[in-house]
Amino acid sequence: MSSSSDYVKIAIATLIGLCLFSLYFIFIGIDGAAILLAPMSSIESLIFYTLALRVLAVTFVPYLRRSQAQVKIALFSIETFVLVILIFVFVLTQQLAYNILIGQVLTAWLGATSILLTPYLIWQISLNIYKGMSSSALVLSVTPEYVVGVFLVAFAIATSPPSGISEFGASLIGSIRAQQTVQGVQMLGSNPLIASISIIIFLCMLFQIGLKQSSQGTPNLGEPLSKGTPRYPYQILLLLAGALFVFFWLIFSPSALGTDGLFTVCVPTVAITVILWGLTKRRDNPWGK
Repeated sequence: MSSSSDYVKIAIATLIGLCLFSLYFIFIGIDGAAILLAPMSSIESLIFYTLALRVLAVTFVPYLRRSQAQVKIALFSIETFVLVILIFVFVLTQQLAYNILIGQVLTAWLGATSILLTPYLIWQISLNIYKGMSSSALVLSVTPEYVVGVFLVAFAIATSPPSGISEFGASLIGSIRAQQTVQGVQMLGSNPLIASISIIIFLCMLFQIGLKQSSQGTPNLGEPLSKGTPRYPYQILLLLAGALFVFFWLIFSPSALGTDGLFTVCVPTVAITVILWGLTKRRDNPWGK
């Protein structure tokens, strides 16, 4: 790989990382003080600080840093195993104390992971982009993290600041059920900063796909997808088509289908997923003959 390509990869990884971090810091700037400065219970402190230590260990301890993804997931999800045990004990004993403890552990863990794991995942995504992750991995890692960032910003705008880690976790669950965050997402559509971040991330993903295409040669468009041939022009067109579909849907759907935000978001998501799944499963030439 030439040095110029290395510079381009560094620029793309840096831009995507900065954009994702910008969403995270916007959220922290709005709700961070109320969440982090509130007094913590013993359970909140135990979960928050041990999770912080686990994140630092996976980041800086060479053995853990080089471990498999499943090991890291298990380390970050120890609380889920505790929850399974607590649920089992509650079913056997029917003691209300265990039911309360389940809620406390669950909400504290959700709040702590949203605060602590988000920056770690953004750093890992940027690092993997520089190392040359595949186009599919790029889309499947950047897109969910972008959605999480927008969700957290919309949550901060649409709800009052939660007081503490557990209340933050409970508010996350409540806002999804009440569609409060969906209303916040609709408000973000006209925000110039959020729009700029979204455009930069999208363009960087396209450039990264093009960079991998140039390093691997021009694909043979006559071969089926099942043969594993790089199909970067095809992937770029799919991204553009999906973006245009969602763009026009969000413009015209409120007047035609009402203003139900959940319906407005879910329909294009399901449609794009079904279309892309069908196209990638085809064994013949996706362009048609």
